[in-house]
Amino acid sequence: SLGIIQIIGGILIWFKSLRRYVAGFFILFMLFFTGLHLVKNTYDVGGAIFMMCLMVIFVWNPSFMRRTA
Repeated sequence: SLGIIQIIGGILIWFKSLRRYVAGFFILFMLFFTGLHLVKNTYDVGGAIFMMCLMVIFVWNPSFMRRTA
């Protein structure tokens, strides 16, 4: 079910009107899982922190998604 939530979020984040809501949800979602990883002493905390930081960038600087290489 977590994979389905991530796939749906990955699709919905491309809709400009939903971007802040999706990113906000995933910031909280990944903050929860970061805490869970730290409490349970697991080593998968890096992925949750990376996703949370990426969502913060999307909220803070939405033009980030429009940049091309």
